[in-house]
Amino acid sequence: MNAPATPSSASSNDEPVAVETQARWALLLLLALGIKWFVAGGFLALIHSIQLHTPEFLARYEWFTFGRVQAAAESALVFGWVANVGFAIAWWLLGRLGGERPRGAVGALIGVAFWNAGVTVGVIGILAGDLGPYALLQMPAYVFPLLGAAYAAFGVAGLAAWLDRRRADTYAAQWYASAAIFALPWFYSAAYAMLSLYPVTGVSQAIVGAWAGEGLRLVWIAPLALAAAYYLVPKLNGQKLAAYNYADVGFWALIVLAPWVGTRALVGGPVPVWVPTVGVSCTLLLTLHYLIVASNFKAVFRRGSPSQALRFVLVGIAAYLASGLTDTALAFRSVAQYTQFTYLGEARLTLLVLGVFTPIAFGALYFLLPRLTGRAWASDGLIRTHFRATWIGLLILIAGLVGAGLTQGTALVAIRAADGQIAAQTFAEIFAATRPWLLTATLGLGLELLGGVLLLVNGILQLVPASDAAHSDTLASAPAS
Repeated sequence: MNAPATPSSASSNDEPVAVETQARWALLLLLALGIKWFVAGGFLALIHSIQLHTPEFLARYEWFTFGRVQAAAESALVFGWVANVGFAIAWWLLGRLGGERPRGAVGALIGVAFWNAGVTVGVIGILAGDLGPYALLQMPAYVFPLLGAAYAAFGVAGLAAWLDRRRADTYAAQWYASAAIFALPWFYSAAYAMLSLYPVTGVSQAIVGAWAGEGLRLVWIAPLALAAAYYLVPKLNGQKLAAYNYADVGFWALIVLAPWVGTRALVGGPVPVWVPTVGVSCTLLLTLHYLIVASNFKAVFRRGSPSQALRFVLVGIAAYLASGLTDTALAFRSVAQYTQFTYLGEARLTLLVLGVFTPIAFGALYFLLPRLTGRAWASDGLIRTHFRATWIGLLILIAGLVGAGLTQGTALVAIRAADGQIAAQTFAEIFAATRPWLLTATLGLGLELLGGVLLLVNGILQLVPASDAAHSDTLASAPAS
């Protein structure tokens, strides 16, 4: 795998390319449906967050009980927001950097329609009480055939964009985009086969669930974000990445090690000791990947950027590096005894989806949509407000979940240490201690949702003909190859 110069040096023009003209409607449909799912999933996540500190909220309505809402929110955000927007960004990057006419646009339109129909059926099924027990795998088993067929229809377009590229040399953005396109069907189909179609038994189910869930998290969601970051940062900053020659090492470290990280969650469980040890070891080795990512992007943090799109991307990169540091710290067994089965587990997934992928995807949307529609954004003020709501909301949300997790974990360790004696705190007292932190997390999530609503409003206003004359630094922020 060869790594040429970063995309900033590939071209100096900003003319529309084939993927932006011939696949315009498929890309616009993916992005529009993704934004819709972000708002819908955000509202469900907000209900779930409120129920964490106010259990009686909507408790009388069976469809909105705590467990169902949590699973529905997760599925809507992951398979609605991340899948739609993530594939659109990956397909666009592969087509733009490959330089060939896109194939399969009509099939992609059909596949996107059926994919979103499947996600809708799945979310409704979850709210009706038909849900799975594993993180990122809570969609009902009966929607998988529909999702599989739909993904095959539009996934072929991404595969063709990779195979049809004109140059033998490839960019890091292409590696991560193509890896993400392959990772989703691989992990999801393997999990479906081993957990639903031909289910394994005993603790093997927990091992498969941990493996597949972490695979989706780090080999699908994370590469989607990194693909956009590796393209947009040099493009919007106008300079090459400092450690780009080592980008392939970072890529392969993630692809090889990340799937096995999930088994570390089984520390202390009824599994052979070597199983969680593999997860702990791979988590520590994965530090190499995060160091290479940090080396590539550190310079742009020092210089800053006038581009609103790049500012979103930098928030996501910072969150990604923070998530890597957090994963490394939580991998140690001495730390895991305080953090297992606490809100810190929810903070990890939230940080990746809302802290890493979402800001980077917002930056990509602000860069891409004007090129698809040929119109500038209607309001720069809405973009600036959206950015503030995103980074402030993220800080408040993660601080609340981390504070609740540490408070909860410390108290639970004290209860275990009591060993039958009078515990330092009762569970009711633990709930009371974590409640202020959970209220804080709800506030942060509300700001995140507000940002998504502002993006939706700005997108609608962009379609008004008068917005053609509006100025947008997102459209003119940098050339595109």
